[in-house]
This record gives sequence, C-alpha cells and structure tokens, in this order.
Amino acid sequence: MAKKRKQYTGEEKPAILRRHHLEGVPVSDICDEHELQATVFCPQSTGKIERRHRSFKSECIRPTTPLSLQAAQRLARKSVAVHNTELLHNAIGYIGPRAS
Repeated sequence: MAKKRKQYTGEEKPAILRRHHLEGVPVSDICDEHELQATVFCPQSTGKIERRHRSFKSECIRPTTPLSLQAAQRLARKSVAVHNTELLHNAIGYIGPRAS
C-alpha cells in the first residue's frame, strides 16, 4: 500500500523554505527531516539529477554491464568517488571538490 503523503499548510511551507534560505540548512537535511525528495523541495534540481543519472548509466553501468548487485554497487562506489574527488566542476572554478 502506498504511503500517504503529508499535506503541508500555508504556514509550514514558508517555514521549511526559510530554514534553507535564511538559516542555511542544507536541502538534503531538510528533505530527510520532512521525508521529502529533493525534486519536490527544489524542482529545478530535477534536470541536474536526471543528467547525473544519465551520465552514470552511460559512463559506468552500460559499458561494464555488472552481473550481480555487488558488482553494480562496487561500480557505483567507484563512480561516486571519481565524481567527488577527480572531476573538475564548473560551479567551483574547474577544480576538484576535494581540492577546494
């Protein structure tokens, strides 16, 4: 049975947004706290998430075709590590995230 979604009141929605915009609470923390998906909280991030998934599939999953869940998880961990430590990122001046 599908889980019923919580309906937020007109007062709750601005309070949630205020925590992010004024208090600087990360979106991921707010989404975890209120059991939201990032795409619900921040719809413009949908494109970024879909682009990352497309890149992950084309660069990692399709070329190697893992035959087990463990192999797929190993590939995913490696891909995330490369993304977080080696790739240059436009948003932070074309430097690797760990170097900043």
